[in-house]
Amino acid sequence: MAQPIGFLATATVFGMAAAPLTGHLPWWIPAGLATIGLGLSLSSLFRRNLLVLPLRLVLIWSAVALLASQWYTAGTRKPDLPDLSVAVPVRVTVLRTDRQPNGKAVVDFRIHAISDTEKWIPVQAGLRVYADSITGPWWQEGIGYELLVPLKKPPPATNFHDFDFKSWLLKNNIHYLIRSTEIRSASLFPELNDSFGILIGRLRFRIERILAQSIPSSDGQAFARGLLLGSRSWVEKEDIQAFSETGTLHILSVSGLHAGLVALILYTPLIRLRSRFPGKGEKIRVLITLAGLAFYGQLTGWPVSMIRSIIMTSAFLSTNLMNRHRESWSPWLFSLTAILWLFPDQLTDPGFLLSFLAVGAVIIASRVLSHYSGDRPVNPVLSSGFITVLAVLATAPVTVALFQNLPFSGSAANLLIIPLTSLVLIFTFLAVLAAPFPFLSEAYGEAVSLFTDWIYQVVSAAHQLPGSFFRFQSGDWLWLLVWVSLLVALFAWNWCRTTFAAWLCVWIAILALVTRFFQPLPTRVDFIDCGQGDLSVIRTERHLILIDAGPEWADRKPVSSTISGLVKSAGEAEIDWLIVTHPHLDHYGGAVTLPVPIRRLVIGDTLHAGPHFHRWISHLKSQGTDVTQVNHTLKINLGASEALYVVNATEPTDQANNQSLLIRYQGKNQSVLWAGDAEADLENHFSRALPAGFLHASILKISHHGSRTSSEHQFLETVEPAWVVISAGRNNEYGHPHQETLTVLREKQIPTLITAQSGGIRLVPGEEGAVPVTCLNLKELGKW
Repeated sequence: MAQPIGFLATATVFGMAAAPLTGHLPWWIPAGLATIGLGLSLSSLFRRNLLVLPLRLVLIWSAVALLASQWYTAGTRKPDLPDLSVAVPVRVTVLRTDRQPNGKAVVDFRIHAISDTEKWIPVQAGLRVYADSITGPWWQEGIGYELLVPLKKPPPATNFHDFDFKSWLLKNNIHYLIRSTEIRSASLFPELNDSFGILIGRLRFRIERILAQSIPSSDGQAFARGLLLGSRSWVEKEDIQAFSETGTLHILSVSGLHAGLVALILYTPLIRLRSRFPGKGEKIRVLITLAGLAFYGQLTGWPVSMIRSIIMTSAFLSTNLMNRHRESWSPWLFSLTAILWLFPDQLTDPGFLLSFLAVGAVIIASRVLSHYSGDRPVNPVLSSGFITVLAVLATAPVTVALFQNLPFSGSAANLLIIPLTSLVLIFTFLAVLAAPFPFLSEAYGEAVSLFTDWIYQVVSAAHQLPGSFFRFQSGDWLWLLVWVSLLVALFAWNWCRTTFAAWLCVWIAILALVTRFFQPLPTRVDFIDCGQGDLSVIRTERHLILIDAGPEWADRKPVSSTISGLVKSAGEAEIDWLIVTHPHLDHYGGAVTLPVPIRRLVIGDTLHAGPHFHRWISHLKSQGTDVTQVNHTLKINLGASEALYVVNATEPTDQANNQSLLIRYQGKNQSVLWAGDAEADLENHFSRALPAGFLHASILKISHHGSRTSSEHQFLETVEPAWVVISAGRNNEYGHPHQETLTVLREKQIPTLITAQSGGIRLVPGEEGAVPVTCLNLKELGKW
C-alpha cells in the first residue's frame, strides 16, 4: 500500500496483538514511537518519503500498538472518585443547562475540587443535577460556584430498550447524579468563571428565545432545538419511539449527518472565494468551514458523537487543502484512528460503528457511481436509492448484532427525511440570523414548522408499513450471511455497464426475499397449561412478557423448565417483564428456580406476602432485576398501538387475593384482561372505580381459577368478553372451576375454554379481534 493510512490499517492486527505488552512499557516509549511514526506518515501526504518502508512500518506499528493499548486498558482505567451520601463542599463550573418545556432543567457541572475538611483535592469529574425549576441562582452556564452537595454515583440501571444509563453517563464524563433539592448551599466562586462558556451560554439562551418566538409549532421548536443545540428533551417520548422503531432516530441525535449538513451549508456558498483568491481561496473556504463546525460543536455542548463527527468531517475537508480531492479511504481511516486514540471505548459504541460503516458505504457508492456515470450527470433519485441500500447493507451486521432488528422502510424514509432535515437546519439558521427583523424570522419559522410536520408525517407513514421493523432471531443469521456474501461478491465483480441493472434487480430480489421471510411477528397471547396456577405469555414483536409464573410443579415437572422452553423457543435469552398479580405461590412459584434472567419484575401490595416471597424478591434484586411496586397505575408501551396497563386497587384489605393487580393488554384488534385471584368485591370495586371502556375486553382470563367467589354478573356485564379463559389444574383439590361460575357463563352465552381440558390456549389475532385456539401439545404451542 502506498498510502500511509494503508500502512496503519495493515499494522492494526499486529498492534492489537501487542496491546498487552505495550500496556506494561513506560508510556514515553510507545508515545515517542507513535509521534515519529504518525509524523512520517503525515509527511508522505506531501509525497516526501523520508525513511525507507521497513522503518516507517515499524514506527506505525508502534503507533497502532499504543492505540490498541489504550483500548485494551480502557475498561480498567476508572476514576477513583468517592461516593458520598453526606453533603461535602465542591467547586464547580456550570457546563450546560438544558431547559425543558415543563419548567424543569438538567444542569451539568464540571467538578474541579472536593474538600475533605482540611484541604481541597483537585479532581476531574462531572455532576448532573435534575432541577425542578430554573429559578435558582446556579443555572447560568460558564459561572463558577462552591456548592454543598452529596456526591451520589448513578445506579447501574437500564431502561426499556437495553440502554445502559450508567455507562452512557460515564462516557459523557458524568460521575454523579443528584436532584436540586439536595443542594444545601450555593455561593459564587468567580475564580472558576469561564468567559467563553458564559458567552456561549448567553448565546444558547438567546437562540432558545428566538426559536420560541419565531417557530409557531411545538414540534418545530423541539426539532429545531435538537438540530441546532443538540437537545431533544422537548421532543415527545412517543415521537422518539416512532423515530427509533423506524431507524431514523439519528435525525434527532447530533451526529455526523448534522455536522455534514452544517459543513455543506457553510462550504457551498463560499465557492466564489476560489476565483476571488486564486491559490488560497480553497484554503480560506475550508478554514472558515472548520471554524463554523467548531462553533457548532460548542453550541451543542461537544457530545462525543459531535467530536467524532467533526473529526471525520475535518479529515475529509482537509484533503482539499492538500489538493488530494480524490482521497477517500485515507481521511476515513485517519479519522477512525484519531477517534479511537482519543476515545478507546468508542470501539464498542453502536453510534461509532454505524457511522463509520455508513460513511464507508457512501465512499464505495460514490466510486461505483462515478465509474458508471463517467462524465455524464448522475440521476439524483437513482444515486440516493443506491447509496441508501448500500448503507443499510453495510450497517446490517451491527444493527442485527446489537439491536436484533433491521428497519427497511425507515431506511427508505431517509431518502425524504435527510433532505427535509437539511431544509429545517437551513431555515433554522435563517430564523436565528433574521431575529432583528421579526416578520422575516417568523416567515422562516413557519417554513421550519412546515418541513418538520412533513418529517413527522414521513416517519409516521414509515412506522405503519409492515417492513418498518424486522426482528431477527438466531436462525436469521444465515440470511444475514447471504447478504454480506452478496455484497462482497458485488464489489469483487468485474464491473461493466451491462451488469449494473442486473445487480440492481438482484438487490431488489434480495430485499423482497427478506421482506417475505422477516415479516413482523403478530402479537400472541398464550395461556399456558401449568396445572393449578396461572401462567400467561405475551409475545410482541420486540418483547417477551409473563403474566404470573404458575406454581412450582405441574404434573410432577417443574414449571420453571416449561417457562425456559418457551423462552428458548421464542429465540430470547431473557424475560423482559414478569408481572405477578399477587404473592401466592401458584402465581410466582415457577419463577423461583428459573434459570432465565428476568429484566423487570412488577408486583403489587406485599402486606400479606410470606417470607418465601420476600426472599425471592431479594434474590432477584441481587441478580440485577429491576423490581417495580405499583401503587396506583403503570403503563408499559409495547409499540405503536400496543400497551400494558397495570392497576392497583390501593385499598387496604385483609384478604391476600384482593391484593391482586388488574392487568389490561390493549392491542390493535384485541384486548385481554387479567385480575389474578380477585374476589367479587375487588372486581366490583374495579367496575365502580374504572371507566367501563377500560374494563371492556375481548378476552377475559377468569379470576381465581373460576372460583364461585369471583366473576359475578356485575363484573361480567362490565367487561362484556367475547371469550373467557379459565386456568385450572386437572382434578385439583379445590374443584376449580366451580359449577356456579360455569353456570353464570353459560347463562350469558360466553364461550369458555379451560386449560385443564384444552391444554394451552393461544389467541390468534384477526381483522375483527382475537380468536382463541387450543393446543394440547405444549411443544407446538412453543413454536413462535
